[in-house]
Amino acid sequence: MTDSHDREQELFARAMELGSSERAAYLDQACGDDPGLRAQVESLLEAMEQAGHQGFFNQPTSGLGDIDEESQSCSHGTDDLQPEEVIGHYKVLERIGEGGFGRVYRAEQFAPIKREVALKVIKLGMDTEQVIARFEAERQALAMMDHPSIATVFDAGATQHGRPYFVMELVRGVPITAYCDEHKLSIRERLKLFCAVCSAVQHAHQKSIIHRDIKPNNVLVANQDGQHAPKVIDFGIAKATGPKLSEHTIQTEARQLIGTPAYMSPEQTGPAQGGIDTRSDVYSLGVLLYELLTGTTPIDTETRAKSSYDEIQRLIREVTPPKPSTKLSSNETTIEIAKHRHTEPRRLQQEVRGDLDWIVMKALEKDRNRRYETVNALADDIQRYLADEPIIARPPTRLYTMGKFVDRNRVAVIAAGALILVLFLGIMGTTWGLIWALDEREKARVAAQDELQAQIIATEAAEHAASEAERATREAETAEELSRFFVMDVLSAADPARTTDRELTVREALLNASASIEDRFEDRPDFEMKIHNALGYLFGRLGAPEQAEHHHRREWALTTQQHGEISFENARIMHSVVGDLAMQERDAEAIELTQRQLQILDELDTPEAEQFRFRSMGNLGALLVRTERITEAEPILTEVLEMKRALYGDHHPTTLNSVESLAVLLGRLDQDERALELAQEAYTGQVEVLGEGDPRTLNSLVNLTLVHGRLGHYDRARVLLRDGIDTAMERLGEKHQTTVYLRSNYARTLFKTHQFREAEDETLALLPLIESIDPEMTQKQSLVTLSILASCFRERNAFEEALDTTTRALESARKAFPDGDTRLADYLTLHAGVLMDLQRYPSAETFLTEAWGCVDREDAIQDQLEPVARAFVRLYEAWGETQLGGETRSETSDHLQNWESVLNGITGG
Repeated sequence: MTDSHDREQELFARAMELGSSERAAYLDQACGDDPGLRAQVESLLEAMEQAGHQGFFNQPTSGLGDIDEESQSCSHGTDDLQPEEVIGHYKVLERIGEGGFGRVYRAEQFAPIKREVALKVIKLGMDTEQVIARFEAERQALAMMDHPSIATVFDAGATQHGRPYFVMELVRGVPITAYCDEHKLSIRERLKLFCAVCSAVQHAHQKSIIHRDIKPNNVLVANQDGQHAPKVIDFGIAKATGPKLSEHTIQTEARQLIGTPAYMSPEQTGPAQGGIDTRSDVYSLGVLLYELLTGTTPIDTETRAKSSYDEIQRLIREVTPPKPSTKLSSNETTIEIAKHRHTEPRRLQQEVRGDLDWIVMKALEKDRNRRYETVNALADDIQRYLADEPIIARPPTRLYTMGKFVDRNRVAVIAAGALILVLFLGIMGTTWGLIWALDEREKARVAAQDELQAQIIATEAAEHAASEAERATREAETAEELSRFFVMDVLSAADPARTTDRELTVREALLNASASIEDRFEDRPDFEMKIHNALGYLFGRLGAPEQAEHHHRREWALTTQQHGEISFENARIMHSVVGDLAMQERDAEAIELTQRQLQILDELDTPEAEQFRFRSMGNLGALLVRTERITEAEPILTEVLEMKRALYGDHHPTTLNSVESLAVLLGRLDQDERALELAQEAYTGQVEVLGEGDPRTLNSLVNLTLVHGRLGHYDRARVLLRDGIDTAMERLGEKHQTTVYLRSNYARTLFKTHQFREAEDETLALLPLIESIDPEMTQKQSLVTLSILASCFRERNAFEEALDTTTRALESARKAFPDGDTRLADYLTLHAGVLMDLQRYPSAETFLTEAWGCVDREDAIQDQLEPVARAFVRLYEAWGETQLGGETRSETSDHLQNWESVLNGITGG
């Protein structure tokens, strides 16, 4: 077959894969200035249309070259396989799809097992070297992968006429965009589904395979057992980044494009843009995400239809698309788009604006070096968004274009950012004030045309407007002075003449600038307050709470002088100081200051004070819980929850967070029935609002099972946890902190239901996984898991292994908690118990004495006191039995009676 014939067939096959609206543009680009080539390809396309996709390849056509007689003698006079036709172990049922070079059939496998499959067969006449190589590449690409969201290859071979075929999993589904619209999936549900797609593409990348044609038609979704199950299909133009996918090589002509224009990355538009790597798939996924959010692609259908292929390429390479939220605000069909996302247009724009804009635009960067490095990185950022955590993506800034200037002048650039912010706020304040003043003057002029009374009112309005104009002018002057301060005191710190031979840190520059504030602005307390406020904020962001506290306290003193102690301004700045104290773990001072702040807010009794009081009470409750003053925290958190229910409703995320916090607290106060009711409410609400696979929902599930456990419902807890683990493994992966949290609690439940060997196996498998993730992040799970493992060892009398485990747990606990912390008591008591098992009673007594010192406090609750007291009783019972008599046994007996009395006092027995 000649090269020209191969070229015609390759272009024909590629054009067949495109929609009719895109073919003309494609041929403009692909055929260039070769009208003869274009005419041949168009004649093939026209013949295909007239033949209705059937029977065409039986006819000799010059555009196809010579087709061998055997291939022409296909059954039933057509190259299309007919129902009931048998190929190997497969019986054809119906044709379900067609591409440029292959057809896909639903078939029934009848040996060695019976099941329905998808049978993909190369079209008659499409047996060029390039097409066969592409067909073989797709088969091998699929065969290399093993992922639940990628179709599985079962078999391969050739028909009796020599046409290659392969057999794969039958994928039942519709394009992801259509599925999401049909099921009216919310934005959060779409994002979770998209993350599952990312997982499949990342798996392909790990197998050194780039898809290169990610689009809705190649991502099918079906509902399986109530779950949205995506499948990535059509690796027909996949590219291997490692070893070749087949012995053949897929050659791409210099002017041929691989991919679908609407979803194509800039580097796919031609070799001049650089080679294609996995970041091309990141770009295509960004386009898909854009469409899932907005209902359209960055280059919409109308633009593509009226643009030449060269113009489409230019748009892909050079034109930055509007942000998704901007696209939604300008779309005439936004109402319909919002309905498909189970929301309203305004709320849809609000939900997409910000983080989701940034995530999408980072994936769509023209410069692939600025995109997400991997598909996993894109998915991780979406997971951060879903978990209300800070995302990596940020809006593009001028810093990027400044390049090396930024590297040489980091401090100056950061301070300049602060300067711009200050100037902006000053200008906004000035502009608003002047506009308001002009408006008031106009009102005065109109009113003066009426009657005498109106003239009096107009005069007053004019005077007030003049006052506002004067205030606006003062604000402008303040903004100018703030700008001068940052320029002269902060930006100038980057001057090489002042920094000698090293780069000044941001913290050093701010410290140098802040040293002169008090002396320079003694006569301008209003200006000095603003400076202290800005510096307090900056030091807080830099992780320097001591310096932040200094500036916030100075601002507080100046605020008190100007507004008095009982003022909203004073209460507001106290809130900042509380945050600084909490960052330094000076919780007692933070609690005292918050209580004082609440007294001021109560006295003010204004709407703004009431709203601020709501936030302060939440802070106080959290601080009390953190310091183990849970009895005091209970009424506060109860009131906060009531306020949230009234303000936000029962199913708002912030309300559900408070429901869950109170449930956990009540559980610790032994109010388990009420705790169970709230824990169930929190979990059910999170499922409805966030979905069952969200990390916050799964954390709620754990809290629910803990309450079930305290009530003795261990079987129920075990079933819930097992289901939760399955969901977490599928949605989040085994190394996600939430998955680890679920598994550690599952191990504890296994132990409580006397499945000791299973619990031991689970903990032994879990510990290395915890350490491989992040020991600090998962420290709590590590401590819990070590405790369970030690208990399992004790159950089978492996006391030495148990001692090694409790020693390890206690060492970790001492690093995690300060001396005397009530949480240390659990690990001290467990360690002492193992020492008692080994009859090392004096050592056990030492650790129990330390444990009692941790819990023996006025606000201690029964759950904290009882385990230690019971351990003392057990100690002296066992110790006494080993002593034959004398003074030592008498002392032990006295200790036993004493601790039995203490235990009875705790339990009321």
